[in-house]
Amino acid sequence: MKIAFATLGCKVNQFDTAIMSESVAHGEHEVVSYEDRADLYVINTCTVTDNADQASRQWVKKALELNPSAKIVVTGCYAQTNPAEVKKIPGIHLVLGNGEKQNLSNLITLVSSNPEPITCVGEISREKQFQQPLLETFFDKTRAFLKVQDGCNSWCSFCIIPKARGRSRSFSLEEVINQVRHFESIGYHEVVLSGINLGTYGLDFYPKSSLLELFKTIEKETTSIRFRFSSIEPEHLSDALIDTLTSSSRVCRHFHIPLQSGDDHILKKMNRKYTPSEYRRIIERIHQQIPEASIGADVMVGFPGETDAAFRNSCALISDLPLSYLHVFPYSAREGTNAFSYFDHVSSSAIKRRAREMRILGKQKEDQFRLKFIGKVLHVLVEGYHFAESEGTVRGLTDNYLKIIIENGRSIMPNNFVNVVPYAIQNDHLLGRKISV
Repeated sequence: MKIAFATLGCKVNQFDTAIMSESVAHGEHEVVSYEDRADLYVINTCTVTDNADQASRQWVKKALELNPSAKIVVTGCYAQTNPAEVKKIPGIHLVLGNGEKQNLSNLITLVSSNPEPITCVGEISREKQFQQPLLETFFDKTRAFLKVQDGCNSWCSFCIIPKARGRSRSFSLEEVINQVRHFESIGYHEVVLSGINLGTYGLDFYPKSSLLELFKTIEKETTSIRFRFSSIEPEHLSDALIDTLTSSSRVCRHFHIPLQSGDDHILKKMNRKYTPSEYRRIIERIHQQIPEASIGADVMVGFPGETDAAFRNSCALISDLPLSYLHVFPYSAREGTNAFSYFDHVSSSAIKRRAREMRILGKQKEDQFRLKFIGKVLHVLVEGYHFAESEGTVRGLTDNYLKIIIENGRSIMPNNFVNVVPYAIQNDHLLGRKISV
């Protein structure tokens, strides 16, 4: 059977898809591109916004256009939080919860033999242990993602993810080390440590551990592979963690630290665990220690009760901080969250206007950051050929998250480091030339 996968959302979902893909490939099945005519399509969904739900439905539609007789499996966060709605989507054969997705390979026969839609969605809040198999390879990428933590206990008032992912659970330190060592042994140069709430790593252990202890241990137990961290919430970035990560030669100069709002009142309504001034101190500490670090942030606009003044507070804080990019999210009401019942919702027109203005500010931040590196020598990990540009170009990524298109790179093999001098900005990347140093 030919099986194709589509992944929406975060790095954790991408890792989950890699686990599912490898599990079915070990059997008698062939994993193919989603653009191919597959016998079974698996959509690993996100549900952080209404747009994410809509995108999931569009992937189902696309699968049926490619092969009207194909079997369709929908898994992930949308399937977990709203299985009844997902089951009603025309063409669905199996709705699979987040706790059940690792059993995909065992359920394929059930899907093939049953003409009626099947729902396999358990109570994710009852999941207490983190278990996953050793992943042999992470697709064909040069950077490997590794999920070391799942779930969240924070219950921000706008967020449905605790209902989609369950309570915070951590991958055992021994298994993390084994996986990183394996990635290193097969030639990966970078591992991205990922989680739903990464900063809570180890807090469910007895005795408790921490993300700081995890990093110190895997740094000692490996030799050369570099580490990048996915999103870390501000309240988990202690001075000790910041100092350790910024002083290590093995950590990429890249931090993603969600802000959501720069207004103290809105942060409290969101049930966030920090103030704008505390956020400012964290960003400035990192910038002081690594001036060329890329620091990104998630920002939400249009949260219930956000006045023009509150929005301006967010804009002012972001303008004043050395942030290098923004992920802007227009507020999306999610049934089952506390904010869903708030009465002071912002009009859709105001949300769109604020999102547009915030994205303009984000683009300014990106260009300001990229401009600093024009004419400088950058160490770039080549990821692959870049067919959107002229023939012979390759694309790469610096440790501080600068995307670069390298001219005359036909002879450069992916998964190698090269030195590049950027000379211009084009869209969301730099243009550069390889040099010898």
